[in-house]
Amino acid sequence: KLAKFDWADSLEKINRASVRLAHEAAAGEYVLVAGDVGPLGQLVKPYGPLTKTMVRELFSEQVRILLEENVDLLLFETFSSRLEAIEAIKAARDLSKEIPILASMTFLADGKTTFGTEVVEALSALEEAGADVVGMNCTIGPQETLEVFQKVVSRVGVPVAAMPNAGYPWNVSGRTVYPATPDYFREVARDFVKAGAAIVGGCCGTT
Repeated sequence: KLAKFDWADSLEKINRASVRLAHEAAAGEYVLVAGDVGPLGQLVKPYGPLTKTMVRELFSEQVRILLEENVDLLLFETFSSRLEAIEAIKAARDLSKEIPILASMTFLADGKTTFGTEVVEALSALEEAGADVVGMNCTIGPQETLEVFQKVVSRVGVPVAAMPNAGYPWNVSGRTVYPATPDYFREVARDFVKAGAAIVGGCCGTT
């Protein structure tokens, strides 16, 4: 993703600076610093040009830097491809057996990825690959995420996280606006806790 801006050479510099700034901001607080890793922006074969080996090497490059900067955990999020998410987790596990991993995928309102993988199948695969916590984030709002969450929470063997968007974005006079209010988000967050969520957070629009 950095290559198209001619910033590929800055990958290490950006990641190291990001973690150091986060550690500085967290100093003295009861806060953990996560190394946050997203999808590569290209698809894995047979859907795109990347082989599994290439994918694992690319994730290894970033994860190694994050581990060297002493992140407390790794957060893999907003993956729509189960294949890519699995390779990301395996890359991390090749480098560290101990680092806690939260791996989160994005689902549509029907409980499937854009590739048609059911939520239980997808999150079970992340657990099998070595994730300590699995979850869902992005794409849909709190209520729809809750409905998908309820399908899976009792059917995987690790804790489950939920980090929905603040609703579907609207375009208002050229600005992207998310409709869910803090009060509404708080009420649904309580429902997530009651339903068994181990971690509750927010994605796009939650600021």
